[in-house]
Amino acid sequence: MESKSITAWQMFLLVFSYTLGTAIFLRPGELIFTTKQDAWLVPLWCGLAGTVLAIFWLLLARKFHGQSIVQICLTVLGKKAGTLFGLLYAWYFIHLSSWVVRNLGDFMSATIMPRTPITAFHLLFLLVCTYAVIQGIRTIGRVSEFLTPLIFLTFSLVWITRGGDWNFERFLPVFELNLWKSIIENRQMLAFPFMETSAFLMIFPLVHDGKYVKPFLKGVVLSSLTLSLVTFLTIGILGVVRASHLTYPLFTIAKEIDFGNFIQHVEATTTMFWIFAIFVKLTVSFYCATLALCQLFHIQQRGVVAFPLIWLIAGIALSDHANVVEMMDWDHKYDFAYQLLYSLFIPLLLIAVSWVRRNHVRHGSEESV
Repeated sequence: MESKSITAWQMFLLVFSYTLGTAIFLRPGELIFTTKQDAWLVPLWCGLAGTVLAIFWLLLARKFHGQSIVQICLTVLGKKAGTLFGLLYAWYFIHLSSWVVRNLGDFMSATIMPRTPITAFHLLFLLVCTYAVIQGIRTIGRVSEFLTPLIFLTFSLVWITRGGDWNFERFLPVFELNLWKSIIENRQMLAFPFMETSAFLMIFPLVHDGKYVKPFLKGVVLSSLTLSLVTFLTIGILGVVRASHLTYPLFTIAKEIDFGNFIQHVEATTTMFWIFAIFVKLTVSFYCATLALCQLFHIQQRGVVAFPLIWLIAGIALSDHANVVEMMDWDHKYDFAYQLLYSLFIPLLLIAVSWVRRNHVRHGSEESV
C-alpha cells in the first residue's frame, strides 16, 4: 500500500495536466463545430460548474478525512455494499484508463505513425505507466513536476510562431451564443474532462499535510481557462469552418509551422511534449484503478494488480469503440449521464447515508438517557 505523499505543488500540476490531457486535443474542434465563433466561452461555464462539483468532492473528503472514495464507501455502506460500490469505482477508473489509452492510440495512428498497429501504442504506454504506478504516487508527482513546464513551453512556442495567421474577423459576429442551447449541446464538455477529476478522491489522502484543497481548485480553474484560451486561439488562427472539420485542430496548427526550408515538420517534436500531458492523465487514472483494487482486497504489492490490468485495459480500449467518430458519438450521447453516477449520485448517496446513520445514533443515545 502507499505510504508516501506528494506536495501541494505536485498536486496542482497533476490536476492541471490531468484535466487538460486528451481534452486539449479533442474538445476544441468539437466545440467550434457546435458553438461556432463563441466556442471559447463554453470551457468557462463548464469550468465554473466543474469548480462547484470540486467543492462538493472536497467537502466529502473533509468529512471523511484521510480516506479515499473506496474507503469512504466501505466506512459508510458496510463491507458488502461498500465493496460493491468500491468495485464500481475501480471499474470506472479502469474504463477511464481505456478511454485515455485509446485516444492516445488513435491520435498516434492518425497523425504520426499510421502504419504501426494501435495495440503497440497501447501496450507501450501502459507498460511505462505500470512502472510509474509501482514506484508510487511520489514518482508520479515528480514526473508531472518535470513535464508540465515543458508542455506549457511547447504550447507557448506554437502560438507565438503562428501568431501571424491571426485574424479577429473570424470571431464575427460576436456573442450570438444561445446560453441554454449551448449548455444542452455541450454538456459532455462538463463530463469530459471536469467530472473525470473526481478520480482525485483517491489521491487526496496522499497529499502532504492534507493541503489539497487550494491546489485542486486552482488546477481545475486554470485548466478551464487554458482550454478556453486554446479554443480562442484555434478560432483566430484556423477559422470556424476549417477548425470545426478537424479532429485534431491543435496538431494541424503545429503541422503548418514552417520556417522556409530550414525548420520543417515541427509537429513531430511538439507532439512528443503534448503526449506527456496524456501520459500524466493515463498514469493517474491507472494508479487510481490499481489503488482502488488494492484497498478493496487488502493487497500490499501494487504490481500484483497493475500488470494484469495492462491486458484488461488494452482489451477494453480495442473493443470499446471502433474509431474516433464512434467514440465522439458515444461521448455526445451518453458520457454526461455516465459521469453523473460517479461524480454526483454516489457521493450524494454516501453523504445521505452517513447523515441518516449519524442522526439515528444520536437519536438512540438521547432515548437511552
